[in-house]
Amino acid sequence: MSFENVECVKFKHNLLSEVICQIRFPTILEIEKDVPSDFQNLISEQFPNANARLDMPESEGRFNVSPLSLSSSFSGIQQPRKNYWFSSDDDNCNVNLTRNFLSFSTRNYDCWKDFCVTMNFVVDSFVKIYGRRTLTRIGLRYINAVSKSALGLSENTLWSDLINIHLLGMMGDSKLSQNIKGMNSSMLLKCDNDISMQIQTGIFVRMDNTSDEVFLMHD
Repeated sequence: MSFENVECVKFKHNLLSEVICQIRFPTILEIEKDVPSDFQNLISEQFPNANARLDMPESEGRFNVSPLSLSSSFSGIQQPRKNYWFSSDDDNCNVNLTRNFLSFSTRNYDCWKDFCVTMNFVVDSFVKIYGRRTLTRIGLRYINAVSKSALGLSENTLWSDLINIHLLGMMGDSKLSQNIKGMNSSMLLKCDNDISMQIQTGIFVRMDNTSDEVFLMHD
């Protein structure tokens, strides 16, 4: 299946609160055993701050699309693993490295071209230390925070006036939209060369306010 080329459009109000790219690979025991100091040295100019923590691994290949998780966290319970976390000085950009995934996230997304430059730098640094690896999954997540008040709109504005009706599902129904606090959908799309793409969409109303703001997530 081929996709049509579309024109890149920049909005006056950038609604993206976070963009995350994650690549998964078979377990590298070296990352679990040794501190990745060589990798840190390669990326330290852009990501000078470092930390480490123990995480519970995710279920294979799935983002946790839920109203309770609006970050790069995932779902599932296995044995704890080390998660090395490198961040920029302003803490808006982060790199995470574990035994089976590498991710780059930013809360200051401007355009795909700039995002790719940094992501490619992170991946190239990884390859220099750990070599080329078979990839088991490539995940990309966009989190949009759509606020009616921030856009200068009335709280009575319908979500169907702001968000494509195909993404809204039942939230596009004007009789139900004010009472729906969240919904999600998942689609498996067949691509060329026996490759499949899973597209997940979640829309959730902020838990601590009225229906003024929703989070629209795409994986």
